[in-house]
This record gives sequence, structure tokens and C-alpha cells, in this order.
Amino acid sequence: MLIIIVLGSILSPHFLTTGNILNILRQAAALSFVSIGQSFAVIANVVDLSVGSTISLVQCVSAKTMDGNVEGILPAIIFTIIIVVAIGLFNGYFVAHRKGNPFIVTLGSMTVLQGIVLIYTNESSVGSVPKGFRFIADGSIGPIPFPIILVLLFFLIGQIVLRKTKFGRYTLAVGGNEEVARLSGISVPYIKIMAYIISATGAAVTGLFLAARMNVGEPLVGSNFGLDSIAAVVIGGTNISGGDGSLMGTLGGVLLYSVLSNMMNILNVSPFYQIAIKGMIIVVAICIGQIQKLRK
Repeated sequence: MLIIIVLGSILSPHFLTTGNILNILRQAAALSFVSIGQSFAVIANVVDLSVGSTISLVQCVSAKTMDGNVEGILPAIIFTIIIVVAIGLFNGYFVAHRKGNPFIVTLGSMTVLQGIVLIYTNESSVGSVPKGFRFIADGSIGPIPFPIILVLLFFLIGQIVLRKTKFGRYTLAVGGNEEVARLSGISVPYIKIMAYIISATGAAVTGLFLAARMNVGEPLVGSNFGLDSIAAVVIGGTNISGGDGSLMGTLGGVLLYSVLSNMMNILNVSPFYQIAIKGMIIVVAICIGQIQKLRK
């Protein structure tokens, strides 16, 4: 992180400006919610590739439901909850009960959901967000931007669930050794289904946040978040094979990833090179994680 910050400040005078720092934090907020949810899936030794399409669906449905009216906020939240539960149950059922490969199942649901979004929006921007709802993305409490407060709140809830509850301990156990967890009396299917529901919840919060930030529903807004959230989780030290992970590490991975992306954008690095660099970071992070695992 320090190397990237120093390098960015040398290469661009705009990198460490107040406006750019706030922009990085707001970008990090959107990635933080979905990455915290993704952490639960990866720790349980599953993965959720459908989070990007979930973000797009929630953002478009909520923006179109609100359509600039405060009265539409509650129905939008209700629809979001229904979407979260439905997607979580769908992914969890086929992975936990039908023994489907998590990558294949969530890749399929990602494709289906993205198709639904494109049909629902007719491949164009939809709806709008009332002014009061935009406080989620643009507001502040004193000098602190509200998105930062929201991320910290979401993080604390996730941290309590993972470290202080029976469900959190069972999630770590299932990810560490599924067969031992099953023989210990833990309901493995239940843990996996709940992990997918939590992952979908993180994606949904990101969708609502992006609706508030963009003031419109964009059908492809979540397309990059699947790769980015997995990268942030792995960079943060969570074992891609499950059983070990830290939400604090995930936030660190999100911040590193956001700063790196911001620096490359400021330096006008081609999006194709950015994809390649992000892919290399994931590979290196996984290799380091496996080496550390072997040393334990």
C-alpha cells in the first residue's frame, strides 16, 4: 500500500488531493460491502460469482421502484430482501444439496441474472433515486462521509457474526474440513446456504449504495464486482480453500485494490492492462496464501 501511494504521488500530482482521496474512499465503500459478503462464502469453501449480476439487479429494481419518489424507498427495500433470499437459496440449494460445483452454479446464476436485468431494463438506464436516499452515498455526519460510517457498521456486524457467534465458528469449521464438520453434527448445507445469503446481502447493499450514488439504474453496473470482490478477499489473506479468513484483511484488500485501480485510472492505464494486472495480483495472492498454509 505504501509503495503504491508513494509511486502514485510521484507519477501524478492529483493522486493525493483531497478530492481524489474521497473518491477512493467512496469507490472502496462500494467494493467493501460486496467483499465482506463474499468473505463468508470463501471462508465456507464456496465462492459467489453471481454478486456482480446481483448488484446490477438490485440497483436497477430499486431505482425503477423508487423512480424519484420517497414513497418508493420501502417497496424497493422489500424487493431487495426478496431478491437476496431468492438468490441465496438458489445458489445454496444447488451447491449444498445437489453437490454442484460452486464456480459452475454461480457462473450459471450470474448469467441468468444478468439476462433478467437486461430484459427488465431493455438494455438502458432506468428509474431515479429521491434526494433523501442519496444521503447514503453523498451525505456526511460532521466531517466524516456517511459511506465510511456505513462500511464500518457493516464490517462490525460481519465481524461479530464471524467471530462471536456459533454460526461464525461453524462457517470456519465447514470451510476448514467439511467432513469433520458434518461428523461433529454441524449442518453443512445450512451453513453454505446462509453463506450465500450473506454474500447476496453484501452485493445488495452495494447495489443500493450505487443506486444512491449514480441516481439511476444501470444494467451493467455490477459487471466487474465479481472479480474485484474475490481479488479483495484473497489479497486480504482469506484462504481460497476456505476455513481461514479475516474481515479486517478483506477491508485492507479492498483499500489496496481501490488505491491501485485509482492510480491506474489517473495514469490512463488501458483497461486491458488493468485486467491483466488485477489477474496477476490474484494469482500472486493465492500462491502466497498456499505457501503460508504449507508452512503452518
